[in-house]
Amino acid sequence: MEDFKLFDVSDLTRTTVNPTISDHSAFDFVARVKGSTTSNFASVSIIETDSLIQKFSQYALNTARDISVLKGVVNWQHKVIDYNSSYAALLMEQIDEEEFERVAVEFAETQVDYSSGDLADCIERVHNLTGIEYTVMDYANMFGCGEEAIEGAILNVAADSLAMRLWSEGKEE
Repeated sequence: MEDFKLFDVSDLTRTTVNPTISDHSAFDFVARVKGSTTSNFASVSIIETDSLIQKFSQYALNTARDISVLKGVVNWQHKVIDYNSSYAALLMEQIDEEEFERVAVEFAETQVDYSSGDLADCIERVHNLTGIEYTVMDYANMFGCGEEAIEGAILNVAADSLAMRLWSEGKEE
């Protein structure tokens, strides 16, 4: 415990805070004190509490969206695996056509209308989170929409992302 130095807190609080609030009557900040036990210097960083909470909230929201998109991908892949295993079972005559048809009907879905922005966001998230280069047909099946909608959404994403632009053009980085 000899390495730790005690210091007078008043040395840290003798600073001028210029609040960004216009009425100057009240402020709420979170402070971070960073220093070293071997030095007499410390730095103090401050941020408005509301701003910090907003950053944490945005992080939590983005994480929840990422998890939701990944759950959708996993569920879609699970359906594809079930369908493919049933089809293989049909080919190997382990199940009859009637049983396979039940699986195929469950796999088939009605198409969903997504806004181009939402679809572009989902495609970009899947691409960034998984690193897997799905085809347009894969994305169409994954999101239950038409290939035209996927192509339009990919063009929106590709405008902002070189990797997606190269992928959509069939080229590699």
